[in-house]
Amino acid sequence: MALCRVAADARPADPTPWVGALAALRLLKRPSSELSFVWHEIHARDPWHREAHLQILGYLSPEEQGSQAALRDFLDDAIAVMPWDAPTACLPLTAAVRQHHRERSSGGIQALGVSQYWSQPHTARLLDQGMAHWPQPGHLRHAAAVADLGMLAYALIRAGRSGGAGPVFSAVGGLVMPWPWSYEGDPVECYTDYSGRV
Repeated sequence: MALCRVAADARPADPTPWVGALAALRLLKRPSSELSFVWHEIHARDPWHREAHLQILGYLSPEEQGSQAALRDFLDDAIAVMPWDAPTACLPLTAAVRQHHRERSSGGIQALGVSQYWSQPHTARLLDQGMAHWPQPGHLRHAAAVADLGMLAYALIRAGRSGGAGPVFSAVGGLVMPWPWSYEGDPVECYTDYSGRV
């Protein structure tokens, strides 16, 4: 944390040192009360910083320091004011993919119902919205657009909607990000296998 503060003092307008501090607090499993100040500093510099939002999404997950309710509250608050073209547009779908993985890994009743996960209205709507807008030229303009498109392609495949995944795979242009494909095995092999089927 001390190094993050030194870096923040050296470049006061840059949110990156604060995002590093947030990642450190998450890694150290610090209480949420310690995140508030750091989150405020990030938000003041870049209210839609993608990595910061993904860090909070992880921190608030049931596997870490949060719960499904805390995660839902955070998402609802962010989505309510998020611009359509923000670098954080991936948050709802990222949360859905992570929830899908949680349910697949959990065993028991949840794992039995996971085949219906993507047909639920809220998750189906995420896929519909992503397919309608994300592959369009100029829609996703942030640096991690390829990662977001790859995640959408993955979710479409897991949902059994490979017919709609073709334009998304085309927009990805063969660039493979490790996550979420690594959940299925070797990312490049999985991506190549699924993209070859559409």
